[in-house]
Amino acid sequence: TNTNTTTITAGDIGTTTSTITGVGPGADQIVPSPTVRSVPDSELARGSANTAYNNLAGQDATTLGGVELGGQTLFGDTYDTGGVLGLTGTLTLDGQGRNDSVWIFQSTSALTTAANSSVVLTNGAQACNVFWQIPSAATIGTGTDFVGTVITNSEAITLGQGATVDGRLISLNAAVTLNNNTIFNSGCEDEPTETTTTTTTTTTPDTTTT
Repeated sequence: TNTNTTTITAGDIGTTTSTITGVGPGADQIVPSPTVRSVPDSELARGSANTAYNNLAGQDATTLGGVELGGQTLFGDTYDTGGVLGLTGTLTLDGQGRNDSVWIFQSTSALTTAANSSVVLTNGAQACNVFWQIPSAATIGTGTDFVGTVITNSEAITLGQGATVDGRLISLNAAVTLNNNTIFNSGCEDEPTETTTTTTTTTTPDTTTT
């Protein structure tokens, strides 16, 4: 379901229930006109997403000291807060000079971000390597700048007005609700890169002049 004008510049949309509202044209529309996948295609995508969800949930995780992600800088790893994932302010994901670092965030319940929060990528971190495994609901607050693939299980994904997502939104068993949002995919570099130091040694031969 979409309200107002939402921009989706990469990726298709689809549903297994054949119910999509607010695609346009009209006051509620998605621009540019998106490719709407058939129910059979959406069922295949749902199956793949379910496999991904179970894989993410099965990863061994580092337990964070609290449920609040705001104000933290995290390196590539799997993280579990043991509760609702919350984000107020800024979460920084630091790739440490590499573009193949992966972040997996596991929640035992929901994901909720406050208005105008953000996830910032630095030092080679890429949105395509950020994943959110959410058993219940994911609520991305108004004006939030978010990154990564969000997969919820039993409840909906809801984006507040003006929220931006660099990634994908997948609900296995509920709705995805948009409101004047921007959704895009910044791409993914396949080759790992890291910062290296090169030392050059120059040898000057002795010369004798007669």
